[in-house]
Amino acid sequence: DWDVNPNDFESSMSLIGQLILDGRNSENTNNIIAAFNGNTCVGIAHPEYIKRFDSYYVLMNIYGSSQDSTSSITFKVYDANTGVIYPSIKCSEPFKYAADKIVGSMEKPAQLTIDNKMEQRIELRKGWKWVTLNVQPDNKNLKHLMRDAHGKVELIKTKAQSATFYLGDIWLGELQTLQGNKMYKFHSRENFTHSVVGTPLTEEEATVELEKGWNWIGYTPTTAMSVSDAFSGANPQEGDVVKSQYAFSVFTDYEWIGTLEGMTPGEGYVYHTQHERTFSYPQ
Repeated sequence: DWDVNPNDFESSMSLIGQLILDGRNSENTNNIIAAFNGNTCVGIAHPEYIKRFDSYYVLMNIYGSSQDSTSSITFKVYDANTGVIYPSIKCSEPFKYAADKIVGSMEKPAQLTIDNKMEQRIELRKGWKWVTLNVQPDNKNLKHLMRDAHGKVELIKTKAQSATFYLGDIWLGELQTLQGNKMYKFHSRENFTHSVVGTPLTEEEATVELEKGWNWIGYTPTTAMSVSDAFSGANPQEGDVVKSQYAFSVFTDYEWIGTLEGMTPGEGYVYHTQHERTFSYPQ
């Protein structure tokens, strides 16, 4: 949904800025900066190198119409290095829509700075989907988190609890909160993308606890990695099993063997072991 058609808008304004990521001006031309008026994408740009100034700039047209005058413009950033979406960006200049206005200059570009928020986009499909929340939601209340689903999700389960959508914003069942580093099974009525905004998980929040038997575990890294790398700190034991929704792998003779070759951000897993322990994924 980060797409804009200039022909849909009457006018535009312009931004001359720089994207500040990890405290530095971003030089990754694959990063994406998008401007929004409410939920509507009204501008897209990438950092680009300007030789004369020997620096990288964000040069963006931001589109609108006469009725958008004084509407607040917000920004989101996609970090191409990590695959993370940052939904809360602070701009050093006050930013409301004004046709033909230019915000920032080459000598004094507006600074777009990442806030400590992340957005996880969950690609749900009709039927079942195993999901991990790899952010800690700002508000863990189930009703709040699923307010935009509009009944598209009809059932959410953990290993011990469940919640069934009834009507309006009513969910029935013991499960009334969702949190990071947990695996959930979603049953949906149709394909759609759901977003959850939160803060990055702390080291303590990202710790995985394994009990004897089957465990529903989250996969919290924002990048994919092999099964061997993912569980390198878990001290896997002979006969341990890890399963995704679609594949499995067994630890035997000091290696993982099976159809599950890699761990995917945002997906949920189950793990069977005979030995209790805790571990963290590599960062």
